[in-house]
This record gives sequence, C-alpha cells and structure tokens, in this order.
Amino acid sequence: MQRYRLRTGTPIPPATPRRGRYVKKDRKKKRPLAMGPVYQLAVNAYTVWGFTGWTYIWDAAFQGMRPGEMYGLTTPTAPSFKLLS
Repeated sequence: MQRYRLRTGTPIPPATPRRGRYVKKDRKKKRPLAMGPVYQLAVNAYTVWGFTGWTYIWDAAFQGMRPGEMYGLTTPTAPSFKLLS
C-alpha cells in the first residue's frame, strides 16, 4: 500500500524558448554640459533658495542626477532636505 503518491501534474508551465535573437538597445549619446548655463542656474537657485539651492544645483550637475532623483531631494520628507535647510 502506497501512503503518499507523487504528483504527476505540476502547476508550473513548461519553459518556453526565447523568441528571436537578442539585440542590444542603442543608447542615446550624452551631450557635454557647458559650465555657463549650470552656473546661471545655480545663481538663480541662490536668489530663490539661498545657499541650499546653490549646492543643490551644483550637486545635481556634477553627480548627473536624473529629474526623478532631483525631485526626491526636494520633497520635505527627504532626510537630506531637512539637514540642508
């Protein structure tokens, strides 16, 4: 008498092979950023936010932050924002 039976069917579907050949996506070519516009933006931020705005713009420029990362720094819940202001 067999007390336990092995399960014949499995709920996991069989693996399907990949469709087509892997082709790497092309990346956009990065453009060099001139210092003049960054400096002007930092000056404008200094007049609005003070020294915090000045450092914020320069950090964003030199670290290559994306807009979403920059937005995360400006939200009042971000700990770094509380430390700077």
